[in-house]
Amino acid sequence: MDDFFENAHSFLAKTFRLLEERKISIPLDWEIDHVCYRVETLEQYQNLKNKIQNFSELLIESPINGRNISTFKLHSPISFQGRVIKLIELPAPKEKTFYKEGFEHFEVVPDIALLDLEKKYPMVQFNKDAYSKKINRDISFEIEDYTIKFHEESLEKVIIRELEELK
Repeated sequence: MDDFFENAHSFLAKTFRLLEERKISIPLDWEIDHVCYRVETLEQYQNLKNKIQNFSELLIESPINGRNISTFKLHSPISFQGRVIKLIELPAPKEKTFYKEGFEHFEVVPDIALLDLEKKYPMVQFNKDAYSKKINRDISFEIEDYTIKFHEESLEKVIIRELEELK
């Protein structure tokens, strides 16, 4: 799975270069809690899910918006430019929606209010469709083929809380 981690680093390097070109910074103290890898078919989803479990722990596989999403905690986190990314999100493909295989987004927990990001980066066109969610609201924007999402709480904390509620 060395290729997987190399692809993660390439994705992050390209995305951070694109952010830098647009004068958008993600401070080191803002946690990048996970990266998301998309697949095109259910067969790819199942195969990759099985492979990822060789170097991680499956925290949860949940049905969300009509398809399963698996979240894994890596045994050895991804290290990138002084950041440590502990989780990988792997969504099954949605019916009638095509996603190109590969890393597609990462999510950040900023230390400022989400809507204050708009003031900090007025040149960014934020998507606020998920700001009305009851749990872990987020806002996002796209750069080329990638998405950067900002949410209020780390995905791992949300998952731990969900699992506690199931007990």
